[in-house]
Amino acid sequence: MTEANPPAKLSDLGRRILFLLKEKDRQDEYRHLFQIASDLEETPKDVRDQLKILKCDGLIEVTFFTNEDALPFITGKGKLKLEQWGQEAPEVKVSPPASENLFLKEGDYWTLKFGSNQPIRLKDSVGLVYIHHLLQHPGYEFPVLMLVQQTRGAAAVGRTTTAAEAKDADLSPNDSSGMGPLMDARALEEYRKRIKDLQEDIDEAERNNNSEAAANAREEQQLLESQLSEAFGLGGQPRPVGSPQEKARKAVSKAIHRAIRNIKKENQHLGDHLSNAIYIGAYVSYRPESSVDWHH
Repeated sequence: MTEANPPAKLSDLGRRILFLLKEKDRQDEYRHLFQIASDLEETPKDVRDQLKILKCDGLIEVTFFTNEDALPFITGKGKLKLEQWGQEAPEVKVSPPASENLFLKEGDYWTLKFGSNQPIRLKDSVGLVYIHHLLQHPGYEFPVLMLVQQTRGAAAVGRTTTAAEAKDADLSPNDSSGMGPLMDARALEEYRKRIKDLQEDIDEAERNNNSEAAANAREEQQLLESQLSEAFGLGGQPRPVGSPQEKARKAVSKAIHRAIRNIKKENQHLGDHLSNAIYIGAYVSYRPESSVDWHH
């Protein structure tokens, strides 16, 4: 919190939390305790106490974790309360500080800002959609097909503006041309290692009665196992390069690199940061050397 944003009374803080969760609900994204506290410029303890009150009132459902984090969801009763509050007073919105890093979509354009550089505006593209999704999940390693599936609506070909962007977004599996194996030995080993790690995550989550974490890990594990199955034909022979996974990897790589090149034309600093922090292979991830706070 700052001098311009003094500590809120508990009743006001509860209202602000619900309004913020409502905003995130529109993007199918719920923020955890520490992110909520950061967005509202409040202390995690105050937000945690208010989450407990809101849960007791039946306005939200909260999963509290052992690391002091929490994951809240608005209930039907909470949504009704929001409607009531909306009739009583205008919705409270939290504006980001002027110096914050931005990666925001506004209509057909994206507004990007990094550090002390001036904001830039870029036309919507598939690559920017992919980068935005990665920035929302720092450190998470997405199998390429999972990244494509989770952003398919936002990265539809019809929303691109050039033939090159449309080609980058075309992930149709119909083209089976090409020679060579879909997965080399290294990629195959990465997939198998990830599947093994996910099984350990599932076992640990089940021991801790964390059904949500177990379900998420199991979903990813099943997807990876399906991809491995599709990558090999009869007799365990690799399928051709034209398989969906390889097409997805190439398409995602081209789209992201094209977007980064366009960013560098306007903001070399941001372009260099993304080049160094985004890793593309069998998995795609955003892993900066140090934590970066984004408003997106």
